[in-house]
This record gives sequence, structure tokens and C-alpha cells, in this order.
Amino acid sequence: IVKALRSTEEPEYWAMIGSLLKLLNPSTVGNLLVLLGTLKEERELPMFQEAIQHLCEDNPERLQVGLDSQDEMVVLGTLPILERLAGPDARRLLVAVLKHAMPNVRKHALLSLTRMNAPDLGERILEMIGDSNGGVRTAAIGACLSIPIEDAQSAISRVLSHAEFPQRRREEQVKVLQALTTNQLQRLM
Repeated sequence: IVKALRSTEEPEYWAMIGSLLKLLNPSTVGNLLVLLGTLKEERELPMFQEAIQHLCEDNPERLQVGLDSQDEMVVLGTLPILERLAGPDARRLLVAVLKHAMPNVRKHALLSLTRMNAPDLGERILEMIGDSNGGVRTAAIGACLSIPIEDAQSAISRVLSHAEFPQRRREEQVKVLQALTTNQLQRLM
């Protein structure tokens, strides 16, 4: 299918393939997820993600294969599908990804949950502020700017008072200061 797509620019052909993908048996989801890591053309990934989402609407658990992959691109390609499914099962799967070994995956799972405004997100964000990876910490601190979280100020203050804070990435330092300043202004209002 991918080879055939890459051999033509015809929009009708692409639309036909997209429709055919949605007609596949849901048991093929695992194979389609593995393909996510190989898709290179700009239009390919969204087409496959849309088809996979369609095939998983009644059972987001089918996406577990993509989340368990050792290929970071497969896992990252699976996260937006879960985000669009948005139900409690999809949120539960995304929450589990917050413990993933790959920091970039943890960060993107956190961003997806933030966009979904998932219940109990505040507790998850506070946990992620203490992550060992700066990109994950920065995303968690950024989430505090968009979602009011009880105890966020004390968690962010701990980051600021950490002995390594002066050596951390500038982006993280700026987010910490933004979050603390925003939190202080909200208290004054």
C-alpha cells in the first residue's frame, strides 16, 4: 500500500486508499502501527493515523502494540490517535505512557493529556515536574501555566531551589520563572 501511495500524486487515489484502510479488519491494527515508524511522506502519517483511529474507536486497547514498541516514531505516532479517541480507556493508556523509558515519549504523552484536560491531571503534572529529563520537566512546568494546579507553586519552587537549576537548560529556567510569576499574579487577583 505504501509503495503504491508513493508512486502517485492523484488525490482520488490517496482518498481511495484512505477509505480502504478504514475497511481493514481491526486485527490488522498492530501491523498498521508498526508502519507508523516508516512513513516518510507528509500525507502518509495522518492517513494511517486516521484509519487506525477508526479501527480502534470501540477498543483503544488495540493501540497497546504501538505504545509497547521500541521504535520511538511508532510510539509518538500512536499518541495523537489516543488523544483524539479521548475516552477514559485512551486516557488510562496515555497515563501509563508517562512512565515510558524514552523521555521524548513521556513529554509528548504529558502534552497529549494536557490538551485533553484529563481528570486528575494536576497530580500527574506535579509528578512530572520531578522527572529526570529536562524536556519532560519543562513540559510539565508549561502545563502548570495552562491548568490551575493546587500545590504547583511549591513543586516549581523546589525546581528553582535545586542545586543544579543554574546549569539547567535556559528553556526550563524561563518556564519555571514564568510559572512562578503567573501563579503569584493569579493569587493577587
